[in-house]
Amino acid sequence: MEGLRALASAITAAGAVAGIQLVHGGPQADASLTGGLTVGPSEVAPAVGEPEPAELTSAQVLLIEGRFGEAAARVADVGFQFIELHAAHGYLLDSFVSPIRNHRADAFGGSMENRMRIITDVLLRMKASLGERAAVGARISVFNHIADGFGLAELQAMVRILQDSGSDFVDLSTDRVLRNAFGTERTMGQLARDATRLPVLVAGGVSTPADAETVVSDGHGDIVCVGRAMLADPLWTERAIEKLTGAK
Repeated sequence: MEGLRALASAITAAGAVAGIQLVHGGPQADASLTGGLTVGPSEVAPAVGEPEPAELTSAQVLLIEGRFGEAAARVADVGFQFIELHAAHGYLLDSFVSPIRNHRADAFGGSMENRMRIITDVLLRMKASLGERAAVGARISVFNHIADGFGLAELQAMVRILQDSGSDFVDLSTDRVLRNAFGTERTMGQLARDATRLPVLVAGGVSTPADAETVVSDGHGDIVCVGRAMLADPLWTERAIEKLTGAK
């Protein structure tokens, strides 16, 4: 925790807001780090040729929910003010959302509301314990579930469920932020924004300041998430400000 405290302090001192993602690898966890055991909503392998995870009991799901809440409190205590549940890309929380990976017959399976229950439960716990100390929300990746039958209705249902659970924002990971979705002439971010009053973060393939500006100005999202481009160029933000405003 002291290392995270130093990191949050450095980010804040530089004039930014310190944020962090909380993730459970679930079926995609590195078995060499988990002692050979991976877990999931059901005994469904994440891909052909990979091992099947052990199905979590209801009691174990509740235990994991509590641990997410404890982790959120710890990172808020050391200075992080933006906390995101990573409920995307096939990890544990996203595996519950998938009707292909989740065959449960209890409160965590079946309907979309039930399959998202682990996410909404954690968000409610975090909101109750953190109050106004930190913004909390979730990252989702509907594009991962196109083969599961997900479309516009599922996207907007997920966004509304997050809003109703008290999420402060929705982070939408896409295959391409500026690509039209579901056979419409609108992007996934625009379609998500139709369904919620929450700020919508969008991620996926934004690498240039011009594209980032287009995302916001044309209403594809409220906040642009840039990952790989910033890993390639740690001064990406400074260069973007200079290019877009002329300020140095």
